[in-house]
Amino acid sequence: MKALCLFLIFSLIFPHQSFSATSGKYSLGFDGRFTPDQGQSNISEYVFQGTQNEVLIPVFLLGAVTKPGLYHVPINTDIFSLLALAGGPIKEAELEHIQIKHRTQGDEPRTSELNLEKVVASSSLAVPTLALNDVVLIPTKEPTISNNAVVTIGIIATLAGVILTGVLVSQALKK
Repeated sequence: MKALCLFLIFSLIFPHQSFSATSGKYSLGFDGRFTPDQGQSNISEYVFQGTQNEVLIPVFLLGAVTKPGLYHVPINTDIFSLLALAGGPIKEAELEHIQIKHRTQGDEPRTSELNLEKVVASSSLAVPTLALNDVVLIPTKEPTISNNAVVTIGIIATLAGVILTGVLVSQALKK
């Protein structure tokens, strides 16, 4: 159902473009027809094509997004379009520290950091476009209190409760 809604939204926004996403129970192909998956329930490769002869580049989107995976997108696709194709960031996404690893042949990979909230707030900052084999990582916000701290506090509270109950029971028995 999500794939159908996504297809309809993209059909309205980009009337001559098609989106192929394979996930769940059905695959949506370039021809707009749904076909049952052949036992592939967790596919994470998506294809977005504006025109039939458009050149696509692979871009990896990892981390705190609704649908992470390998995306085949047109050359010069920007980060906003990629996030929209992925269903957007999840609520725990840290959009101030997006990392983009650029992997070009022959050169050392270089990493750039992007503060997406600054880009959205400023009309003068350029929206970065993606290149062949870029890897985009949307980090997850670290919780204020770690899970280990919560477990430790729970254990200490339980022990304190048991000790206090023991003290109260022993005092009540002495009376």
